[in-house]
Amino acid sequence: MTKNASYPFRNDSTEPVKSLTDVELTKFLEYFYRQDCSRKKNEARMRDRLVILLMLEAGMRVSEVLSLVVSDLHILGSPVNTITLRSEITKTKTERSIPVSIRLHDTIQEMLLTFWQPNNYAPRTKAFAEPTTGKTLSKRRVEQIVETAGLLTIGRKVHPHMLRHTAGYRMSRIAPLPVVQRFLGHKSITSTQIYTQPSNQDMVDAVNKLNT
Repeated sequence: MTKNASYPFRNDSTEPVKSLTDVELTKFLEYFYRQDCSRKKNEARMRDRLVILLMLEAGMRVSEVLSLVVSDLHILGSPVNTITLRSEITKTKTERSIPVSIRLHDTIQEMLLTFWQPNNYAPRTKAFAEPTTGKTLSKRRVEQIVETAGLLTIGRKVHPHMLRHTAGYRMSRIAPLPVVQRFLGHKSITSTQIYTQPSNQDMVDAVNKLNT
């Protein structure tokens, strides 16, 4: 990719990737917890919420999320405590395991109660489908969902990979770089080092400390 190519995150190693600040993240997530008068809309938003949380709290790539099957997310009707990404669905073709956060666990439980009842699915069924067609969500559809939420909540476009970057930055603030590397499934720690560069949140925190 050339220096002048259009790319939403970073054009070279000196430009930090874009992520959501803590304030933006709160507003963005609230959109996926809203309740609607329509049952179908609420069910679609629940599904979308799990897709979003898998990127934000498990650091997954959108392609990995859309490749999940129902049995990747629960065992005998209970949410898994660790999501194991099979080697065939990861970018590096290497299996990795990701602990499940409380919020992610609760959303998987909601999906089990609403969508994934034993009589309604086979274990190897793709986890995320359009309610009307039954077809697996497309990457483009996820991009539209994320972009719409971004524009409505924080007034700017958000791309699915920005959610993974947000997860990477948040993890880098509380854990050593090798942990972040394992969390994101980077083959080389060089890829993980982008999170050592200042993020939007780092700038916000620095400015706020000027007044303390």
